[in-house]
Amino acid sequence: MFLDINVQMIFEYRTVLNFLPIKEGKSRKCVVECVCGSLSTVEYAQLKSGRVKKCRECWAKEKVQHGMSGTKEYRAWQDMWQRCSNKNNARYKDYGGRGITICPEWSSFDEFLKDVGVAPKICLSIDRIENDGDYEPKNCKWSTKSEQQRNKRNSHRGNKKREKKCL
Repeated sequence: MFLDINVQMIFEYRTVLNFLPIKEGKSRKCVVECVCGSLSTVEYAQLKSGRVKKCRECWAKEKVQHGMSGTKEYRAWQDMWQRCSNKNNARYKDYGGRGITICPEWSSFDEFLKDVGVAPKICLSIDRIENDGDYEPKNCKWSTKSEQQRNKRNSHRGNKKREKKCL
């Protein structure tokens, strides 16, 4: 029997449809539906921690499509999603916890890469131009560590003209 639609639990790319009976000595498992529509059984603890996200078919398809799974750009995309949507992530409170979201188009790594491009230098990381804004094409760029440090909430002070100055 599936859970009522109102109590379905959504974890980034997967939705829990049903919990399976607990067997002694085994971890709790659940039936989940991936964004692609396929059903699978996963351990609830792994789903909750964010270690299990997409089904094997989606991971394989994505890896084949872009071939960039170990790159700086792919890690930046994954980290961005973790900070904004995984409540167990240590930095969630500073991102998803304060309402920072990611544009729907960027649920696909290919779209993210098309919009921000390959990082021109190895020392750059993805940065939001407007610190309180969402992750979206018009608000993101590759920045140096020092540029990112100047773009933090605690390093700005507004003056009478509402301009931001570095402290």
